[in-house]
Amino acid sequence: ALGKKPKLLPIPTTLLRLAGKLTGKSAQIDRLLGSLAIDSSKIRDELGWQPVCTMQEELAKMAKAIKE
Repeated sequence: ALGKKPKLLPIPTTLLRLAGKLTGKSAQIDRLLGSLAIDSSKIRDELGWQPVCTMQEELAKMAKAIKE
C-alpha cells in the first residue's frame, strides 16, 4: 500500500525449525510458520457486525495518511 517492496531475507523453514529446537523456542517458531488465517464469520454473524471497509481499503488509507 505504500508502494515500496518489502525487504525480505529468504530463510529455509527447516533452518528456522532447527534454530527453534536449539534455542528451546520451537513453540514460537511453530506459531511463526503456521497459518495466520482466521475465520471470523461465526462471531460476525452472532453479533450482526460487518466491516464498513475492506482490509485493502483501510491499508490504502493508512498509507495515504503516512505519505501526507
